[in-house]
Parts: sequence; structure tokens; C-alpha cells
Amino acid sequence: MPLKENSYLCATNRLVCTFNIVFMNPTKELILQKSFALFLKKGYDGVSMDDIQTQIGLSRGAIYHHFKSKEQIYKEVIDNYLLSSLTVFLDIAGTNPSTLLRAIEENLTQRKIFIQKLRKITAHKIDDFFYFKLAFQADEYYKGFSQKITLLNSKEFERWKAAVLHAIETGEIRKNLDADYVAQMFVMIPQGLGLAAAFNSRLKAEDLKEAYLKFYNIIKTEPETKPLS
Repeated sequence: MPLKENSYLCATNRLVCTFNIVFMNPTKELILQKSFALFLKKGYDGVSMDDIQTQIGLSRGAIYHHFKSKEQIYKEVIDNYLLSSLTVFLDIAGTNPSTLLRAIEENLTQRKIFIQKLRKITAHKIDDFFYFKLAFQADEYYKGFSQKITLLNSKEFERWKAAVLHAIETGEIRKNLDADYVAQMFVMIPQGLGLAAAFNSRLKAEDLKEAYLKFYNIIKTEPETKPLS
């Protein structure tokens, strides 16, 4: 069975909603989805195998057929619902969007899908705060998590930088811009908005769109005006 696009916006660095796994057993996928909702709400220490079994409605043997331990379930939850969300721009950049504005538009489209899909999994409507909490806890319970985050952030920055340099070369944005700074801003805008929203509301796709487009309008090349005769 093809893996479904279970995605979430929540101000991570994601621009494309595809997971790293191409195929997944339906039962295994169900276990991960239900476990994700539990870990999101209660954290790693607050979830037991009994909780997972109760939430899923399967026998302990059925769960152990796919996973050896809670630790393995947690790791695959992080891989599929957190780390996969950080590969977004890597995929969109591979499609060679014709303009920086087009890359932004594709980013926003996929992030919107990301929000809608993942919130179907977390039917209890958990706020973005819990998603950030899950990310922070992963550094403690998932060995190598911070290194993976750093690598993905670095790759995203390089893809944004390539798009920015192309936009400078084509005259889409101003030629006197610092490409590193502009690329870093594109990386940081969703992170900053998401972290701020996590403490009082959910990050909406419309808010991110407004922020991206305001920044784009600041850096874009203004059309030349002819002097009055």
C-alpha cells in the first residue's frame, strides 16, 4: 500500500509533503499515527506500551510484530512525522522553480497540505506548542536527532541560497542583496512565526504567506520608472 501523505505545517522547515518511506504496512502506519498523537500530547515519558495498545486496539503481539519496543516506535514516529517535515525545500528545489516567487508559492501550497493532513491524525486538535515540545524532547530521547536537524537545516539553507542567487542573476530581486542573509531569512521565517504562535495560537498558512510575501516585496526588483518628459 503506498504511503499516504501524512503531513503537518507547524513551522518546521518543510516545503514538500512526502515521507522518506515509499510503502508502509497499513497496520504499522496505524500504530505510528496513533502513537504520534500520544507522544505529541503526553511526551515520551508519559506514554507506555499499555497506552499505545489501548489507543490502537490491537494485541501486544500485533504491535511487537512491527516494533521491538516503545523506543523503536518513538524513533519511527520522529522519522515519519518530524524529521520528514524538514526535507521540504530539498524536494521543491529539485523541481527547479522558474522564479523565487514560484518557489515560495509551492512552499506555501505544500505547507497548507502539511497542516491539514497531520491534523486529521491528531483529531483532538492539539496546539502547535505540543509539536515544538515533541521536537525539543526528541533531542533527549533520539540519539543523533540534533545532528540530523543540523544537516537538514544546512541543506535547506543551501537550496534557498541557490534559488536566491538565481533570482539575483535573473533580476527578479535586487542585485545588491546578501544571498546568505536572504536565504537564512527564508529558513527562519516559518520557524520564528511557528514558535511565537505555539504559545498563543496555531500558525496559519495565511500568516506564513503574508510574512513570506512581505519579505519578498522588500527584496524584489522595483520596475524602472521613466523620467517625466
